Amino acid sequence: MWMLMQCMFGISKNMSTYEYVTFMKLYDHLYPDTEPLPIPDLSRPHSVISMSVACLWANMHRKSASLADPKVFKARAIPNILRPQLE
Repeated sequence: MWMLMQCMFGISKNMSTYEYVTFMKLYDHLYPDTEPLPIPDLSRPHSVISMSVACLWANMHRKSASLADPKVFKARAIPNILRPQLE
């Protein structure tokens, strides 16, 4: 996850829509589960790590939508595994 975040924020200015979609596919491979992740206790420091997957997914989705042609881009639904954390 740390490497993904470094790539996303280090080279994000020069990335194309295709590269963002590739990161989204990588997420699908890393988190194939269908059971939702638990909502972390936000009063604890460890919650930052627990929420990183949801935050990274939301950022990738937003960036890919902003770079893509609106006629071609099809918004992805929030994965079931992240739905409790993103709502």
